[in-house]
Amino acid sequence: MEKVSVIIPCYNSSSYVTKAVESALNQTYGNLEVIVVDDASTDDTCDVVRKIADPRVTLIQRTENGSCGAARNSAIPLVTGRYIAFLDSDDCWLPDKISVQIKQMQDSSASFSCTNYIAVRLNRQMLVKMPEEINYQCLLKGNVIHVSTVVYDSMKLGKIYMPELRMAEDFATWLNLLKVCETALVIREPLAYCARRKDQLSARLVAIKYFTYKVYRETQGLSVVTSLYYLLRSLPKGLWKRLSRNYI
Repeated sequence: MEKVSVIIPCYNSSSYVTKAVESALNQTYGNLEVIVVDDASTDDTCDVVRKIADPRVTLIQRTENGSCGAARNSAIPLVTGRYIAFLDSDDCWLPDKISVQIKQMQDSSASFSCTNYIAVRLNRQMLVKMPEEINYQCLLKGNVIHVSTVVYDSMKLGKIYMPELRMAEDFATWLNLLKVCETALVIREPLAYCARRKDQLSARLVAIKYFTYKVYRETQGLSVVTSLYYLLRSLPKGLWKRLSRNYI
C-alpha cells in the first residue's frame, strides 16, 4: 500500500484545525502521514495541533506569515509518500475519501485527481459537481477544482511547488499539472466537506479576480487580450451572459 502524504496549511485555525486533522487520521486508508504547516499564527493553533497525540502528525511552524501556497511548499521537502493530498484547515474528509480516490487513480493509471464535494456555509450544504471532463482548456475558463479534493502522484509528476501568490495559487498549480497529464480524473462521489466562510480570502471577489488575471499572465504566459477573455469567462454565469449579449 503506497503512502499518502496529507498537507494541511493553517493560520489562526485553532477552533477548527483539529477536525480537519482528525478527518485525515481517521481515513480507512491504512498508510498516510499528516503534515500541518502553521503560517505564523497569532493564536494557539500550534498548541492545539500538538495535543493531537498521533505519531503520523508532523507540525511545521513558519516564523513569517506568507500564503497558503508558501505554507504548502514548506511541507514538500518533508513528504515521504508517493501520493500527495491537500486539505485546508477548515475542511474535512469523509472517512473513505483517500481509499476511494487512490483505488480509482490506480485502476485508471491517473496521476492527478479531484472529487465532487459538499460546500458548507453556516447550516446550509450544497453538492458541488465537477464537469464531465477537466483538461487544460476547460480549466482556463475558471477554477472548478477545490484544493481539499486533490491528490496527485509524485512518482509520475514529481513534487510540485505552488506559485507563491496570495490567492489563486491552487488554480495556477492545477493548470500547470494539466499541461503534463492532459486530464484530471474526476471522481463523482462527494468525498469532502468544504467550508465557505465570510473571512476566507477567496470570498473577496475583486481580489480573487485580480490574482486570477495574474495566473493567466504570469504563470501561463497568456496575452493581455486572452487573459481578459478568460477572466470574463470565469465570472458568474449570469453576469457573463449579460456581458456577452451587450458587449462581446
